[in-house]
Amino acid sequence: MRLLSVLVLTAAVLFVALYLAERLDKEFIDTCKYSPYQRERNPDRDGEAIIGKMARAFLAFGCVRVIFFILYLLLWSRCGSFWYSTYIILVLVLLYFPGLYICEHFKHSSVDRECHFRSNGISGHLFYTSYVLVCVFFLCGKIARLPPNPNKRFDSSSPLWQIVTRNEFLKLLKVACVTFLGLEGFFTYWYGYHSPRQMFLGAIWGILYSTLVLIIADVPFITRKTSTRIAH
Repeated sequence: MRLLSVLVLTAAVLFVALYLAERLDKEFIDTCKYSPYQRERNPDRDGEAIIGKMARAFLAFGCVRVIFFILYLLLWSRCGSFWYSTYIILVLVLLYFPGLYICEHFKHSSVDRECHFRSNGISGHLFYTSYVLVCVFFLCGKIARLPPNPNKRFDSSSPLWQIVTRNEFLKLLKVACVTFLGLEGFFTYWYGYHSPRQMFLGAIWGILYSTLVLIIADVPFITRKTSTRIAH
């Protein structure tokens, strides 16, 4: 419940920040870093990017998927229930796509063509970034609250397993996610893919939608049935 309250508050703060930014400097909030309708004019296309587009995609999408899989194994090992941990991950992963579909629908239905020759009114990158960050923090918090549970499916005596099951390792995973996704979000603006308004809207939708998904992922009756050891 505390995480959900924080998410709703964060979305409200972003709404207020968007409103204030619009009042203080509307030109900035609606302006692309590079000239509108000329998306090819950016460091990615010119080969001058600090971190290449493929490298950023590897960090933001490839590495984050690995982190998700690690969190899945840690949740399974802690709660002792394959079905509960699998349910949680499947809900978080599969329900991402309806949210993305809604995001893309409004993106291509808008009249905002800043940073592109097509409708570009809401950032799918920022929807992904905010959604994934919320899910990772949710999983890390749930795992951290569970006591260690020796599971025969995992070699708990392994030195590597002793490291990854420590709560400090969860903090490292969160820092890695914030870094990888933060870079993707920063360069989404800096290299001219979205205006600040489009990014604000993407982040707000990602937070609000992920809040709904977390409620579904943590359905009380499923929690009680599958693992009485899950802490709330």
